[in-house]
Amino acid sequence: MVTRKSAIIFALINLIMLSLFIDRRPNHQGLSRTLPVVTMIEKQSLCIDRYQELTNDKCFVHKHYYSDKAPLPTFIIIPGYALLNYLGLVTADPNTHSLYNSPLLEITGAIIIGIIPSLILLLILLYHFANTYKVPVEKAAAIVMGLFYGSFLFLQSGTLFAHLIASLFIISALILYQHNRFFFAGLLAGLAILSEYTIGFFLLVIVMLHIQNKKRFNEILYLGLGFLPALLFQLLYNYTITGSLIEMPYQNVMADYSQMKHHFGFSWPTWEAFIGLTVSPYRGLLFYAPATIIFLLLYFFDTSKNKIIGRIFNPFFIIPVLYIIVMSGYFSWWGGWCYGPRHLTSAYLILGLGATQFFKDKNYLLPLFRILSLMGLILGLMALNTYWQGLATHYPSPFSQRIVPALIALVKEPMSEIANENIIKSTIILLLFLGTPLILSKVPKAKAVKS
Repeated sequence: MVTRKSAIIFALINLIMLSLFIDRRPNHQGLSRTLPVVTMIEKQSLCIDRYQELTNDKCFVHKHYYSDKAPLPTFIIIPGYALLNYLGLVTADPNTHSLYNSPLLEITGAIIIGIIPSLILLLILLYHFANTYKVPVEKAAAIVMGLFYGSFLFLQSGTLFAHLIASLFIISALILYQHNRFFFAGLLAGLAILSEYTIGFFLLVIVMLHIQNKKRFNEILYLGLGFLPALLFQLLYNYTITGSLIEMPYQNVMADYSQMKHHFGFSWPTWEAFIGLTVSPYRGLLFYAPATIIFLLLYFFDTSKNKIIGRIFNPFFIIPVLYIIVMSGYFSWWGGWCYGPRHLTSAYLILGLGATQFFKDKNYLLPLFRILSLMGLILGLMALNTYWQGLATHYPSPFSQRIVPALIALVKEPMSEIANENIIKSTIILLLFLGTPLILSKVPKAKAVKS
């Protein structure tokens, strides 16, 4: 059971870890989300004509420019940046009166759609593992932190990528569904799709769970009612920009991304992309989240033959695998300049959510899980101290070709103030990662209530 004191300590530790690295640099995908924030505050418009040259990630509709991203993250950032503007913290350009203030805009957005959702996700998973599977809070913390920090997810937490906020919503929806909270599960699933359109694929997890558990039709109806606000929001968003309820801005992307206009960028999967997303040092899941190996062992190692088929068709296994296959047919499966297979963020979390329940029967795999998670964290810290998400797409082995040479050069040259600061931050993260389970083990446990 997670006590209030344990939860507060866990939250504070993770808040420190998540806040040490925040990406202040503007980039195309981030600006596509934040420029509408500025124009909404300036003139209550989603049109980004004034700033469109700052980003390539945009669409062109009726002679005007708009973001090509799923809309919810932008609308979530607006109140935060508007508050800063109201408090006089946003310095307007004296000549143009522009409220575009970098890096304040990037930092604000990264905190609102990166750090805060990551912290909430970690807390939800801590409560889920500790309370659902009746494991000690220190063990639940080791699992949750290994799942998150030992993978490419950690490097997204201080950025403007929307994968983590989308994952927070879909993971919460799945947990709520398992607790028979169907309306709220549908509501959060809708919010997940409004944050990242492709996440709609994971509604198949709910469909499979519904069939396997022989749920009743009226429960699906509650799910649908919960999903309805998100559907209405998307229709209104479409109409506001394109003048059509069913035509999405996404269908009007610029010529550089013309593949999106045909089947939203999807075609038949390729073997090259599948290998690239799974085992390669380019964007491979097993490389950038080494503990995925333990997930596979938890599903299938030391499992009786009569359970193997059931594990294969476990919705938390088969749907993420199918998603990886589908993404192998996406025209930009590598995800542009980034660290790891960012398009697989939710797939990785759902795979882990299903696998970690088997630790109760295979506790002997936990030490190996911790070791591989530590390896994943060290790889991530190496990237944070060099290129972070700035790994260009044309390097087939970013670590050997970019990160390691950059680290060697860093060691050979006199250490800059920024380099020293990053090393201190990385050391703090490593120590807190290793020490949190020990700290939580010293917190007094909740007393059993006598009957």
